[in-house]
Amino acid sequence: SANDGASWTTVPSGSTTNDQVLGSSMVLDQDGSLHLVQTYTWAGQHHVDLLTSSDAGLSWSRQTLRQTIEGQIALQEPGVDTDGASLLVTWRELDISTRVGGQPRGTAVALVSDDLGATWSSPVACDSAALSESVTSVTPAAGDGRLFVAWAVSGEAPIRVCSVELLY
Repeated sequence: SANDGASWTTVPSGSTTNDQVLGSSMVLDQDGSLHLVQTYTWAGQHHVDLLTSSDAGLSWSRQTLRQTIEGQIALQEPGVDTDGASLLVTWRELDISTRVGGQPRGTAVALVSDDLGATWSSPVACDSAALSESVTSVTPAAGDGRLFVAWAVSGEAPIRVCSVELLY
């Protein structure tokens, strides 16, 4: 809204009214562009999309960052942050077919763009031990040219933190 809530601009998600948005997160970069990351299901697939607006949300461009077949890998809890030069996108991938302690096996995943979304690294799992664990939450943090991912594992008290530079 540009008029204190009197009217609103709709942010697109997916392609039809059958979409189910599972989560979203947004950040404002140093040039004033909004970057909104969403996870949603549509047409039997899970998606992680990045929507970007350079005009305060009046129009949006979309990039699909990850796509999986529904019922196999679920994509949830998206996060996005920027240090001014880079975008860091994170999400949780749940392997529906594999259980760990009764929960779907979960992995914290990170993706980096050093040019604010023009190009992207390959997605990388934040924890090599995730094959035997269930990640319950994922959070990105960026600042001072440094990028971090924090995640929690089901049944553990401490939060794990990793510098993204160590993942690549």
